[in-house]
Amino acid sequence: MRKPIGLIFLLAGLAAGELRAPLIGYVGDEAGGLRPVVGVGGSFLVREAVLDGIRSFAFAGSFGLIQAGEELLLVDQALTVLERGRLPAAESLLAVSGDGRLGIAYLPATEQLCRLAPATGSGTDCVLFPAGGIVRSAGPPAGQTVSLAVERAGQLWLAEVQAETGRPFRETLLPGVAAPVLLLTGRRILYSRDGDIILRDAEGSETRIPAPVPVQGFEAMGSDWARLRSASDAVWAVRVAGGALELYRLPWTAR
Repeated sequence: MRKPIGLIFLLAGLAAGELRAPLIGYVGDEAGGLRPVVGVGGSFLVREAVLDGIRSFAFAGSFGLIQAGEELLLVDQALTVLERGRLPAAESLLAVSGDGRLGIAYLPATEQLCRLAPATGSGTDCVLFPAGGIVRSAGPPAGQTVSLAVERAGQLWLAEVQAETGRPFRETLLPGVAAPVLLLTGRRILYSRDGDIILRDAEGSETRIPAPVPVQGFEAMGSDWARLRSASDAVWAVRVAGGALELYRLPWTAR
């Protein structure tokens, strides 16, 4: 049974009461649901969906940004809504700062960069950002700076953009980095290439492990956690704490 968006406060309360084990993050399911993942030490449980109608989401630190229909919701880890705004019901790339002060949505179809900040109380504010290529990932904002991974002519660039104006002030070529890619906090980059999952830190050092399945994409599911997107029925998550990579298969039951 689908749960309307209006029940988010009730569902968040129920979720907080039921999740006795530590919450490591959230994953999306094939029905557009948002499902909590709890557990420790490789022993995890994927709970039933606590929110439906999800188009896109991203979590970082103890905060998340969720696109549900035409609503953009900045939430805490318990899914309490801190700020909400409007967003077209279209494809988006989302990112949220680890301190919850700023959420970012990039809309490829219109080349708009939209921000949602609880401190302003003004809802969603959008500006144009002509990327000149395909935006593959949006990274957690640092202050009012947004990082976007932009693919141009088969190469990935890191574009650092002013959230308020959409103006890039620095662009850096990312040699060797390929999509699929996920920009993380601390200028870290998670990507897959040649059958490996690779974590590159801010200094350029890399850690890699073999990918269990061909990786089609990544999902920012929580603080230092990402889900691997693939055509496989198996659901995998990777922990990226510090410079280490740890891979776990999640117990998954489709709805």
